[in-house]
Amino acid sequence: TEALFRFAFFYTGNESLGDYNLYGLGLRHSISQYLGVSFPVDMAVGTFWQRFSMGDNEKGGDLVSTEAFTAGIQVSKQFAMLEPYVGMSYDMFSMDVTYQGDTAEDVIDLSFESNEHLHMTFGLSFNVAFLVAHGEYNIGAQDAFALGLVVQH
Repeated sequence: TEALFRFAFFYTGNESLGDYNLYGLGLRHSISQYLGVSFPVDMAVGTFWQRFSMGDNEKGGDLVSTEAFTAGIQVSKQFAMLEPYVGMSYDMFSMDVTYQGDTAEDVIDLSFESNEHLHMTFGLSFNVAFLVAHGEYNIGAQDAFALGLVVQH
C-alpha cells in the first residue's frame, strides 16, 4: 500500500503574480496479494487527485486553478532483473481562468471543459543491485515517452 501527499507553496513577492499552490492526495494498493500465490502477475489499483492554483484575481479568487484526477490499474511481472509493466487509467483535467480586462466591468471568466480520457502505459524496468532504470511509453491525451534512473540506498 502506498499513500501519497504532495504540496508546494511558492510566494513570488510580486503582487501581480501572486502565490503558487499545489496539493494532492493519492492511494495505491496491491490487490494481487488477495488473488493467491499462483496468480501470475502483480496487480495494483490506485487513485490520485491534485489541485494547482496561481495568482489572485480582482474578485478575490484564483487567477488560474486546475484540478486533475486519475484512477487506474497497474500490472507487472518480474523476471530476474527485468520487470515489464502495463497500466490503464481514467484521467480527468479541468482549468479555470478569471481576470480583469481593461475596465473594472470587463471581467473575463474562462472555464475550460473537463478533459476526460483513457490513458495506457507500457514500460520496462531494469533492477540491478542499487540501481533501477526504466523506460515507458504513455498513450493518452498527449503521448509521451519517459526515462528514469533511481539509485537506492
